[in-house]
Amino acid sequence: MHQTQRIVGALLTSAPLLQAAPVVIDWDLETELSPVDNSNYSHFDVTLSNPGQSGGYLSIYDSTGSGGEDPDLEQPWVKGNAKNEVVGNVLIIQNPSTPDDPNDSPNGGTINFDFADALAQNALITSFGFYWADMEENPGANSVTYTDNLGNSKEFLFTDLINGVYPGATGIEAGNNSLNVVPDDGFGELADLATFGLTGTSIAEVEFHLSGSGGIPRIQYEIASAVPDARIAVWPGLLALAGLGYRDRRDGLRTS
Repeated sequence: MHQTQRIVGALLTSAPLLQAAPVVIDWDLETELSPVDNSNYSHFDVTLSNPGQSGGYLSIYDSTGSGGEDPDLEQPWVKGNAKNEVVGNVLIIQNPSTPDDPNDSPNGGTINFDFADALAQNALITSFGFYWADMEENPGANSVTYTDNLGNSKEFLFTDLINGVYPGATGIEAGNNSLNVVPDDGFGELADLATFGLTGTSIAEVEFHLSGSGGIPRIQYEIASAVPDARIAVWPGLLALAGLGYRDRRDGLRTS
């Protein structure tokens, strides 16, 4: 159970944050067939570029059985290192050919997470992890690319994940009704910048290139303060010490 908390100025502290706070994004504020609303998220904007179909847009697909057009994006999952897990909404590129039914585009596109909002708040994105669902077409043409705040980039093909090149990725499988989590221990230990060979202090962008169908059910990242009194990083730490869940001021993301 995650309890919504309000930030009260009297409880702010200038003590430095000793441990980064994890944030989970599971798209539970989004609605099928509606474009993703970036005002729900305080740390990033998520955008679509190079859509394989004109008119495609970012939306969600309810993997618990919404009656959408792609049963490959619905439970039960039969492949992948997270096939026994349950996820709800999946971030997809909506297929414009089925405007009245949730459906992922068979022609893919590029989903970009830009963390400029976090950096502007003197926050650092120090690690990142994700789920990837229904990776079925040409795994070698799909990729995830990390860019740090110095402009350094590292790309991993989906075949790198399958072959264990990506740090902490084992048991990755492609195919219909596949669900994989990276790193493979769930979100306990996220891969950080040094693991990727990046020399910056923060992840600035994460880009998923999809050559075909599929989607991203969840992302998680750790956010830390770049200055001692940064409210956005200190508050999750304080609430965690108190044993409380945390939602940010726009209720779009949470820690556990």
